[in-house]
Amino acid sequence: MLVMGKLILEPPIASERASLSVLTKEKEYTESFDHLVLRFTDNTYEEIKSAGKSASRPCDPLLLRNSAKAMHKELNYNLDARILQDVASSEPGSLFVAFIPWEALRSQNAIHHRSSWCSSCLP
Repeated sequence: MLVMGKLILEPPIASERASLSVLTKEKEYTESFDHLVLRFTDNTYEEIKSAGKSASRPCDPLLLRNSAKAMHKELNYNLDARILQDVASSEPGSLFVAFIPWEALRSQNAIHHRSSWCSSCLP
């Protein structure tokens, strides 16, 4: 999906805010982007669908391949296995991972969103 948006990170506790400011040299972190890769098993699909907008261009498969490579080679994490865990479970899925090119950190990073982090993408 081609998207224009803004990511705003608001860590909920002081130690996380301090760690983020060490990385970004700022008190808050905001990043604009024109593409992202979302991998999820939670209710994100329903939220996107209810927004009512469709992609204006086809998805670039290279973005998905690059995100998979980053998880496997750089972060040593098998995201496909984690997704399969939710898909095979009788419980609702809870995974949300966003790959966004962070200019401030000069690499593609993954944000693993759980209830402790508040991140929002504002188109």
